[in-house]
Amino acid sequence: MKILLPVDNSPLSEHAVSFVASRASLLGENPEVTLFNVQTPFSNRSALLGQEKIDAYYHAAEEKAFGEARKKLSMAGISVRERTAVGNPAEMIAEEADKIHPDLIVMGSRGRGRIAEMLLGSVTTGVLARTRVPILILRGDKAPEGKELKIGLAVDGSAYSEAAARYVVRHRHLFGPGNPFTVFTVVNDYSGHDYSMLYAMTEGRLTGDEAEKLEAEEFDEAMRSIRPIFQEADVPVKEVCLHGNPSEQISEFAKSQQFDLLIMGSHGYNKFESAVLGSVAAHVLAATTIPVMVIRTAARLGDRP
Repeated sequence: MKILLPVDNSPLSEHAVSFVASRASLLGENPEVTLFNVQTPFSNRSALLGQEKIDAYYHAAEEKAFGEARKKLSMAGISVRERTAVGNPAEMIAEEADKIHPDLIVMGSRGRGRIAEMLLGSVTTGVLARTRVPILILRGDKAPEGKELKIGLAVDGSAYSEAAARYVVRHRHLFGPGNPFTVFTVVNDYSGHDYSMLYAMTEGRLTGDEAEKLEAEEFDEAMRSIRPIFQEADVPVKEVCLHGNPSEQISEFAKSQQFDLLIMGSHGYNKFESAVLGSVAAHVLAATTIPVMVIRTAARLGDRP
């Protein structure tokens, strides 16, 4: 497995390094981990210092960023490549991903409770907007370190959900040999007050049985393309149907189930703002501290795990 691991000597990148080190035995044969550090460019006035001093500063900063990460991964038996760049961190990380084509980018993100605060200054959000490579975003005080992770996969029947399911199956060794997978979707709450009122104004009264039938049909539609992916790979899953607002239900369910990792497909957009605003995945990222893996590449017709 090929992993791009941005590091900057912060507690967040330390969590990301710890997670990768903890998965050493699950990364397959000859895993490739690239440590990547981005330094902020000096201003034009800094040229007065001379290129030699600037280069020395960059070298010292890079070594500080790589030192502990290199040591921790080495102790776990993982060899690493080290690459550096100078510029905008989000842009440089996305460009590096385009160059080396990793299977996964692992990043720490501070995140916050509000979308606007998450958007401003977020390197992680910038990377999400610029690359289609799957990204694991680690939140909270520490990364999950157990061999077997409790995984929640949120799906909606879209090609992006299919891609997420295929990714889980293709890289299931990463999540542990006997890990339980919970696949869930959120359907409209047809028995809720809002739908009952709307139906009453247009069609008449919606009975409980009719509401349940509509919800079951919506659930089956969302799961129809997902089930075969796990069945063909002989990977058992637990299916769960939730009702209501997708952003709220996904966040609350992930918390209540104490998932070690939540996986979601998300279309995103190329523009930075559009990648965040209005996105269910972005709202979930802003509302939870659970690590989230975002798959942004849609499955193509005929793809196989």
